Amino acid sequence: MSGKIKNNGQKYPVHEVIKVIRGVDIYRSEKWWKAALLTENYGKRQVAVYQWIKKENQWKRKQKMSIVSKDEWGKIVEACAKLVAEL
Repeated sequence: MSGKIKNNGQKYPVHEVIKVIRGVDIYRSEKWWKAALLTENYGKRQVAVYQWIKKENQWKRKQKMSIVSKDEWGKIVEACAKLVAEL
């Protein structure tokens, strides 16, 4: 696993071919960790929201959602805004 070194000395637990350019933690506990990462893979950048779970003292990826374009991001924001309005 590789990743960008965080302030607390830990790396984001992503696959070794993925270069983490920058990351922002959304949530972190002893068992769960969620972060938004700007990554580069094979020369292409994307933003991905990762969620990891700690099992046997190691972080394992549970979920990942990737955003590959500004157009796609706009559609995601619009759809979520409609649903969040009903919370």
